[in-house]
Amino acid sequence: GMGLATGKILAERGAKVSMSDIVEGTLMKAAPEIGATGAQVLAHVVDVSKSEQVDDWINKTVEKFGKIYCAANLAGVLSRGYNTVTVENQDNADWDRTIAINLTSLMYCMRAEVKNMNDYGSIVNGSSIAGLMGIPENASHGASKYGVIGLTKCAA
Repeated sequence: GMGLATGKILAERGAKVSMSDIVEGTLMKAAPEIGATGAQVLAHVVDVSKSEQVDDWINKTVEKFGKIYCAANLAGVLSRGYNTVTVENQDNADWDRTIAINLTSLMYCMRAEVKNMNDYGSIVNGSSIAGLMGIPENASHGASKYGVIGLTKCAA
């Protein structure tokens, strides 16, 4: 996905890459692809909706590579009822999961990254077209992506 493509581009340009995924198999397949560019790669299984796991991952990244120069936060999920669930039928658990992964996790990542960033560092947060316009029957995804844009503007 976007994370793998971004990791490859950054690696090809000389970056050291620290990457995470909640799915170990996906992560262990992607890490060697990025490493094939000659870049140093650190891969961690992380549930980015858990702040302690994010902090641990970023701390291990800084221990291995030093200060952070740039970060791309691209975690995201589609709601389980993507494009089929109206607001009045929105499930609480699905709402909470979508907001936690698509929005709250980016705040956790940004918070940990900024604390460990050099003076000229930059962060890119992935949103989607859903963050610019409402998508009918998709409130949780749209709200989370609107939130990413707002969070990014507030931090800039």
